[in-house]
Amino acid sequence: MTANYGYEQKSKGGGNGYEQKSTAAPNNYYPSATYAAAPSKQTVAVGKDGLKFTPDNIYAKIGDEIEFQFFPKNHSVVQSSFANPCNPLEGAIFSGFIPSTGGAASQTFTIKVTTDKPIWLYCGALKPMPHCASGMVAAINAPATGNTLEAFRGLAMKTNSSTFPGAVSGGTLNGQAPPPPAGTALASSAPPPPPPPPPAATSEVPPPPPPAASGTELATFVPPPPPAATASGVPPPPPANGTVPIGNGSPTATTTDGIVLSTGAASSLVARTGAIGGFFVVFVGFML
Repeated sequence: MTANYGYEQKSKGGGNGYEQKSTAAPNNYYPSATYAAAPSKQTVAVGKDGLKFTPDNIYAKIGDEIEFQFFPKNHSVVQSSFANPCNPLEGAIFSGFIPSTGGAASQTFTIKVTTDKPIWLYCGALKPMPHCASGMVAAINAPATGNTLEAFRGLAMKTNSSTFPGAVSGGTLNGQAPPPPAGTALASSAPPPPPPPPPAATSEVPPPPPPAASGTELATFVPPPPPAATASGVPPPPPANGTVPIGNGSPTATTTDGIVLSTGAASSLVARTGAIGGFFVVFVGFML
């Protein structure tokens, strides 16, 4: 077999009997895999066209971001259930109230879609009338039939009030995560500080108690022992200091019989002691 290199032989006469014909494969590209589109970001105006979200029926896939811009006067974004509009779910999306005096507020609120199920939203402002009860609602991925956005709006307009959470959650304000509610303690991975060390032992001896106050001691009288008896039974003579002046301290003289006489101008009473049969005998001198 002879290769024709892209030429096909014809039976028609004339020429060399060959007609050029391309045998190359057609220029068609068939991808080997299907690639999902990159996450996108959508913008929703809150209150730009009155008491409504623009757009209010939003379709987004998981991973997409939705940024809410706020217009006068004061609006919010709150998540509810379909059956209970105008009241927040537990752990609901909540932007907080973002006021504006003219045009779009400088602050925005952005959420990331994490489910393909419907997300029901409303504005929680109450003045001059409850915005949710006025029909200011929106939905992300609402069904086309059954629980539609318009059905949700109809339920909201049957209410006469609305509530909202106490703290921002479920999104970011201007790219910053919302702060925790006031009084919420932040978890920390740092261990608690160690307890303080016990006081160091000391060798100091406690001071003795203070002495008793002066004048509190009680004097105890102990009588002197009786003089020893002699062999003759005669008491020994009184000691040299046996005379005691009493009174003004006038000079005294002692007689041979043991009587103490006062020779001063003032009278004195003097005592002399003796021992008879082991007993004390007190002789009292009288004034001369």
